Amino acid sequence: APDSAAKSSKLIFGTATDSNAVSTSTPLVDRDPSTYYYVTLEAISVGDKKLAYGSGSASLATGEGNIIIDSGTTLTFLESEFYNSLESALEEAIKAKRVSDPKGLLSPCFEADKDMDLPVITFHFSGADVKLQPWNTFAQVQDHMVCFTIVPSNDIAIFGNLSQMDFLVSYDLEERSVSFTPTDCTKNP
Repeated sequence: APDSAAKSSKLIFGTATDSNAVSTSTPLVDRDPSTYYYVTLEAISVGDKKLAYGSGSASLATGEGNIIIDSGTTLTFLESEFYNSLESALEEAIKAKRVSDPKGLLSPCFEADKDMDLPVITFHFSGADVKLQPWNTFAQVQDHMVCFTIVPSNDIAIFGNLSQMDFLVSYDLEERSVSFTPTDCTKNP
């Protein structure tokens, strides 16, 4: 995972388009409290293994507008019951020794080496598949350790800013949609 702490991001008002970029969009859903931007997460894939979100009994994950998209929250939070399935799929996909984060903040963590193969994790929003690269979902916490930056929650589901890195995330409040365009943010002026 690259060191992104020193990188900055841009806030663009108006239209910012790249004719070569492929954008995908999902509807904004009206919910209370209205101070948040809600979208609908239908499933998450770890590599080719797709897991339905909201198929369990937890009300947090069911229905439209079941996750908040927030640029001010670092990690991504998912409903705990679903998270257990996601963690199992992750362990199957990553052929590395599981280790503990010495700070006790993130889990699962894996012993990393230069040949480590971390999976692409796709968030399947209503109408939009957003493919997250390993730098969106893992952080290097020590020289030989990477940890998953998606965590369980019993209270709230949030698509945080690490998951949004290297995407142009556009909010169209008139059309009530959010679009994601893969972008190399280091090349933006």
